[in-house]
This record gives sequence, structure tokens and C-alpha cells, in this order.
Amino acid sequence: MKKTISILIVLIFIVTIIGGCAGTNRREQGAMTGAGLGAIIGALASNSHSWWGAAIGATAGLVVGMLVGDAMDRQEQENAKVRAAQTNQTVVVYDQNNNASKSEPIGQTTVSQTNNMRTECQKVKTTVWKDGKQVSEEINEVCTSTKTSPTY
Repeated sequence: MKKTISILIVLIFIVTIIGGCAGTNRREQGAMTGAGLGAIIGALASNSHSWWGAAIGATAGLVVGMLVGDAMDRQEQENAKVRAAQTNQTVVVYDQNNNASKSEPIGQTTVSQTNNMRTECQKVKTTVWKDGKQVSEEINEVCTSTKTSPTY
């Protein structure tokens, strides 16, 4: 039991240090944190083969953590597009590696009105740079709707 507790404490310390590394993006942080936590959970859940359980847990945690971190990065870029459309101003987002995503509104906002709904749409151009090089550019239409009457 003492061995398990000491391994657990060491692994939590390592995960905390690695997970908080500066200079990594959310995907990398998620992968490292997921692998560490997965290893701990796998080792504790496996009675007779704790290292085998740790390896399986680390692998599963790595994949899940990477997917969660990647989704967080994508969500931040989507939020920047919406802010750019709503404020009609350019929004720039930097990650921990100083990579950038710039969302800028282009053209006029179009407005449509129905009986109980007002919809505003704005085209937004998003440019992404990694390591100082432009890697993508896309134009999306961002629409927001507001209910104008209390009924449907």
C-alpha cells in the first residue's frame, strides 16, 4: 500500500509539472495531462499488473487529452469569429507558442427579420499563422439570431 501511495504522489507531481509547461498548446497540455492521469488511474485500477494498467491508461489518457485540448483550441477560434462579427472589429488570438489566429469582419452585416426573429449575418475572414508562417485562410459567415417576440 505504501508503494502505491508513493507512486501516486510522484506521478501526481510529475503530471502537475508537465501539464503546466509553458510553451505548449492546449493539445499538447491535454495529451500530457491525460497520459499522466490515465497512467495513475490505470495503475490503481489494475490489481496484479499495475504497470500494464498504467500503460493502457496512459495511452487512453493521451488520446482523450489530445482530443479535448484540440477541441478547446478550435472553440477559442470559433469564439473569436463570433466576437469579430458581433463587434465588427478584428480579433487576434495567440496561443502559448505565439501562434496567431486573426478573425476580421469583411463586407456589410446582412439583417433579416421574420415575425418573431431577427438574424444578423457577417462574413469573417480568419487567417492562421504557425511558427510565423501563414498556414490557412478561410471565410465563414457568422450569424446570430434574437427572438423579438415572446411566442414561437
